[in-house]
Amino acid sequence: MSAPAVASPASPPRHTAPTLSDSDLRDRAGSVATPTATPVWPRELGRYRVLRELGRGGMGVVLEAYDPSLDRRVALKLLDLDGSRRGAKRQLREAQALARLSHPNVVGVYEIGTIDELDFIAMELVEGESLSQWHGTPRPWTEVLDAYLQAGRGLAAAHERGLVHRDFKPSNCLIDRSGRVKVADFGLAGDEAELRRRSDEEGPPTKAPVDEPVEPGDPFGERLTRPGMVLGTAAYMSPEQRRGGTLDARSDQLSFCASVCEALFGRPALPAETGRRPRPREGPGSSPLPRVPRPVRRALARGLAPSPESRWPSMVELLRELERHRHPRRWRWAALLVGLNAAAIALAWGQGDDSRPCQDSSAQLRGTWDSERAAAIDRALRATELPYAEATATMARERLGRYAEEWVRVHTEACEAAHLRHELSLAGLERRMQCLDERRLALDHAVEQLLEADGEVVTQAIPLTTALPPVSPCADATALELLPWPPPARAEAVGALRSELDRARTRLEAGKYEEGLRLADAAVARAEALDFPPVRAEAALIRGHLRQALGRYEEAAEDLRAARSLALRYDHPTVAAEASTGLAFVVGVPLSEPRGALMVGESALALAQRVDAGGLREAEALVGIAQVMAKHGDDDGAEQRFTRALELLQARPDAPPLDLVGALDGLRMVLRRQGRLDEAARVAHEAVDRIEHDLGPEHPAMVHRLANLAAVLVEQERHAEAEEVLRRAIAVGERSLPRGHPALAHAHGNLGAVLLYRDRLDAATVELRLALELWQGVHDPDHDRVADTWVNLGVAARGLGRPEEAEGHYRHALSRYREVYGDDHPTVARVELNLGKVLQDLGRPDEAAASFERSREAAEQYGGPSHPDVAKALEAQGRLDHERGRFIAARAAQERALAIFEGSGSGRPTARLARALWALGRTELSLGELETAQARLERAREIQDEVQARPVDRARTSLALAELGWAQGQREQPRALVAQSLRELEGTDGEAARKLRDELQQWLEIRP
Repeated sequence: MSAPAVASPASPPRHTAPTLSDSDLRDRAGSVATPTATPVWPRELGRYRVLRELGRGGMGVVLEAYDPSLDRRVALKLLDLDGSRRGAKRQLREAQALARLSHPNVVGVYEIGTIDELDFIAMELVEGESLSQWHGTPRPWTEVLDAYLQAGRGLAAAHERGLVHRDFKPSNCLIDRSGRVKVADFGLAGDEAELRRRSDEEGPPTKAPVDEPVEPGDPFGERLTRPGMVLGTAAYMSPEQRRGGTLDARSDQLSFCASVCEALFGRPALPAETGRRPRPREGPGSSPLPRVPRPVRRALARGLAPSPESRWPSMVELLRELERHRHPRRWRWAALLVGLNAAAIALAWGQGDDSRPCQDSSAQLRGTWDSERAAAIDRALRATELPYAEATATMARERLGRYAEEWVRVHTEACEAAHLRHELSLAGLERRMQCLDERRLALDHAVEQLLEADGEVVTQAIPLTTALPPVSPCADATALELLPWPPPARAEAVGALRSELDRARTRLEAGKYEEGLRLADAAVARAEALDFPPVRAEAALIRGHLRQALGRYEEAAEDLRAARSLALRYDHPTVAAEASTGLAFVVGVPLSEPRGALMVGESALALAQRVDAGGLREAEALVGIAQVMAKHGDDDGAEQRFTRALELLQARPDAPPLDLVGALDGLRMVLRRQGRLDEAARVAHEAVDRIEHDLGPEHPAMVHRLANLAAVLVEQERHAEAEEVLRRAIAVGERSLPRGHPALAHAHGNLGAVLLYRDRLDAATVELRLALELWQGVHDPDHDRVADTWVNLGVAARGLGRPEEAEGHYRHALSRYREVYGDDHPTVARVELNLGKVLQDLGRPDEAAASFERSREAAEQYGGPSHPDVAKALEAQGRLDHERGRFIAARAAQERALAIFEGSGSGRPTARLARALWALGRTELSLGELETAQARLERAREIQDEVQARPVDRARTSLALAELGWAQGQREQPRALVAQSLRELEGTDGEAARKLRDELQQWLEIRP
């Protein structure tokens, strides 16, 4: 097999901006750090793999490193290299406060700790440049202001947590390639209350160098960070900071305004060399560039006021004022909004109507969702005349109606917040309206697909309606900040492309995979031509899902890796989480590379918890990890994750039905393999009930869940119930599915297995051959499902007296299973057990014993010494030893098997337990232990009467009891028992029944 398909850390891009500024570095060349020639660091520090040194300064050194646990590069800041703990302790304390702040415009702190006695901070690594470098290219004032508004939002978020930056400036702000700005270098930040306490305790600084210019060649550069000195950068410092006075958020506000002025007017707003009263130097107050509106200049001038009391009450108020005048005429920003709904609000607001825009938001959905479209959907679905179309039409209308109601509610709330209550800025309203318009388009595409209903669309109608993107994030300012918004110049092109991607996703949800892939291919090509990487990630994600649905797994993995890489690099966490979850499944299940899949899966879970903690994305990630674990035999780990996913899904009324049922399917499979059959049956029944409630009793999804339930009933030896359930599944499938559908193959295959257990071998072979034909029509010859069917055909062949044929079937399946799963997997252990029994039939006892030993060892490896599969292997070995006359060895194996069966059951007697009692009783009879043998055999007969055991099992026990009675001197009763067994075996198919009839007849003949 190939190596794990996990993207390894690539060489850092040329323009990687670390999470520190140029003022942190001794190298003063620029704010984008470059590798230095200073010391060679070890390849690994803790779990981090060091890639290169980014820079160093008085506060420590910063390394670029790779974190393999989350598959991402980080900036690793090592503190206290000179042994002085004071600065390191302060930075660690302040980093801990910052770590609690998660905001898209603040560089993230991932971890704080100690490595090899060095304190460290692991931070987000941003690819781009600082705003001070970004200023080097001439730009419209609006673009400059937009960048600083983002930085201001990050600063405001820190203030809301009580943090004061104390060194805000252009070189401490990073802009990535998607245009997102992040405030960095909170190295001087402090808690506002703590700063007041320190000021009260420490008084003014012991040195007063604020009026001194910074000496040329000073290793600290422009920052005044010598012990006892005021901390900060002179050109952006407030008067109170220069004096060493008490600082609060208003000090950062002045630094922010000074930075904006410098960016807009090309000159510093404050004198850097003195501590005299700050005033705009030919900035907003005196001779500004005429293109910047006067209200913007006034807002900045107020923020530069010498007295904190004269400045804006908060950054929020300042940002709101700047945003308001960023669009001086309200009708102008309407053109930037996506969709007629936002434009209508903007235009009406500009015309001075204080109520009309928010009165009837439902009008915005006319033509997308209204009574006419609802009726059209109803007609289109019913016209297919499928047995479940009527129920599906009703449920689809209800779900779409609820979605539309939620859309109207959020739309109205956004309008009122901005227009009536004045709580929402224009930029905030713009983003909410863009979000809502994307949801409106998604709803429109779903309705269009339903109006073109055929069998596939009807089948997928409910999943299609539940897969619509949720509306609630459009009312969540934090969630909206996490989304990558394109620059205004590319907004229209990106919006059009996202609309096409939504069409492709709709085709995916509707089961129209080929059609969706054509749309996705075109979208990927268009995305490549756009200079906006986040939408390239979105396009690769959709195409990856479609390729996966079509079984093109290698190509799907390639797309999902690309989507994941781009999303991580350009801070698109929602896409990163979804792509990681999809990649973990594709790599771990169809491509069978568990190690790499689990690493990606854990990364998916961490990302999902960031964007949707406790929500559907976290549940999806948990299910993905669980599926990989279950595929590769880690049933305990899979059970934990399936269970947690179910807790999250069951707590969400909006959870997609098939997501919930999929998690139930996985948990059922794991419980069944662990031998916890009563629990597995409960979960299987719950899955059937959910499908019936959410999708209707005639929905095709019912076929698969009924087949799953039957599989558990078979394990419980409730064969008659299992056959009834499977015949219902096949009947539903034949009415609702096209011929050759995989779900029908599944049901026919399980029915064949049930008929094997009921000794109806010829009928079983017919069902299994049909299942094989259906599976081969949709899968490669070596697919797992095809191999499963070969195993059951092997059971039938052995039962019909064709052991050579059975051996061939088993070996063919085993080669496939070992390639996929390795040696220590439940499926491998069970087929090895079957192979051993055939080898025993063929008179090759040593080979049979070796197979039984391999089966037992594998079962102990994955299930422990008390797993039921261990008991099955021991029981088979005991029978072989009995046949070879090794009765002491046989008894030892059979006693251990019986103990396991009795200890692992639910207290309910089973035919399996009765067979174990028969086998041990027969061996004790051979050893002359008549009383013990009698107790075992009589208990076995009682259980067989209770559970209505197979005639073959009953006849074997009768023969052993007859042998016992004959040894005790009885004559009539033993002969009557054997004669009764012969009658019960009449009409029973199979080689085992034939051989047993011959043995019974011979017994009677030699005992007249």
